[in-house]
Amino acid sequence: MALKLEHSDIDCADEPALVDVVLISYNHERFIAQAIESVLSQQTTFRIRLIAGDDCSTDNTQAIIRGYGEKNPGCMSLMLDSIHRGLESPDRVGFRALTMTTGKYVAMLDGDDYWIDVNKLQKQVDFLEGHADFTICFHNAQMIYQESAREPANYVPENFSEVSTCEDLFIANFIPTSSAMFRRALLDELPEWYPTMGIGDWPLHILNAQHGRIGYLNEPMAGYRVHDKGAWSAGNFISNGLEVIRILDTFDKHFGFRYQSQIRAARAEWYYALAETAYQQGKLDDSRSFLSKHLEHGSNWPVARRTLSLVLRARQPSVYRALRSIRDSMKSVTTQSPKPTKRV
Repeated sequence: MALKLEHSDIDCADEPALVDVVLISYNHERFIAQAIESVLSQQTTFRIRLIAGDDCSTDNTQAIIRGYGEKNPGCMSLMLDSIHRGLESPDRVGFRALTMTTGKYVAMLDGDDYWIDVNKLQKQVDFLEGHADFTICFHNAQMIYQESAREPANYVPENFSEVSTCEDLFIANFIPTSSAMFRRALLDELPEWYPTMGIGDWPLHILNAQHGRIGYLNEPMAGYRVHDKGAWSAGNFISNGLEVIRILDTFDKHFGFRYQSQIRAARAEWYYALAETAYQQGKLDDSRSFLSKHLEHGSNWPVARRTLSLVLRARQPSVYRALRSIRDSMKSVTTQSPKPTKRV
């Protein structure tokens, strides 16, 4: 898909990079330097290139990125938009940055996150080089709570499988964006509808995972910031959930309904979460509507609720705590209710 790119570009050295790191930011003045430094400090046996894209930040983010670009002209390319496009735009900087990649592998990093292991890229390349049947490699991340005194916690639970598939991704995205590395050649096969998705990383992982397995390295090699200015956290949970369901509908058609049962189960779980959220917000009509759709879809997929709770815990902690509180209350009432007696 040919796109007209509007960016300032600092070319890399003649030797091509094996890994392109796509870093996307918007008003990340407090965090962007740490993110860039964590890329530049990577210790590898191969060349890397940092493609830093910014969606017309209104703070000092672009000036900081430009300063790093001037100091590192051999390994950075800049895409600094002068128009704010937002996540809803098919011409958003995140997608256009992907079209600039030329390396064998692509790694992703959000502007408010950072890497905490200088060998992260080397470990992931070694894994993918040694496992030709895997298309994605990701690792654990530490959740850093910016607005609270909560202790850092791992994004991915200890018992998470070392191997996942495309089907596992349907319920929700369990891959922290800043932990993902995938084979760049797969970007040439992106469908035309991909840029219209309001969420970029999750659909991309599903499209990649249809060609191979997903490998997980059980090491926290990134810091994942949880704060109210994050792209997901800043949004409304109900509108985000409805966008997820729209994406599931798109994938159902894209795959020719091959994964219909899994996608149906995923829809059911999202409708359940939406019903509980609407109930907590006092939107009873919406809650009933979502609950009705949940019951229509049904769900017998054991991993679904566990995976969804993982994503909510990481990306919507306030919603996650509210839902847990509602469920605990319901369990308490059920436990205290008298058991039905048997009529003789």
